[in-house]
Amino acid sequence: MPDDQNPDANLATTPALVDGPGPAAAPHGSAEPSQDALRAALADGDAPPSTPITAAVAEAVAKEIRPLREQLDQVESKIRLHDIVGGIGYIVGISGVAFYFLAMRKTERNRTSEVKTQSVCSRA
Repeated sequence: MPDDQNPDANLATTPALVDGPGPAAAPHGSAEPSQDALRAALADGDAPPSTPITAAVAEAVAKEIRPLREQLDQVESKIRLHDIVGGIGYIVGISGVAFYFLAMRKTERNRTSEVKTQSVCSRA
């Protein structure tokens, strides 16, 4: 079957359908940025060019999210029992590690003093 009779073959090679409309699709003086400008801005790590629509959407989203952010800040600022118990657990845990190492030092001192005592007693 020839390519001109297969409609799917033409769809895969049509640049407008694969990559979106090119620079010729956007008339000069249009408020909407071209696809190439958007790709270039996103590739550089910049925000896409500002348009009235994107500004309106950003403002509406910020307006809707503001009460949620305030609620989240209130919840995060409260000190809860969970936080207090966790802090006490850290203190007890660090103290336990410190006491462990102190006990190891004392047993090491006791072993060395026993060895010295045994060597002095065996010589006598």
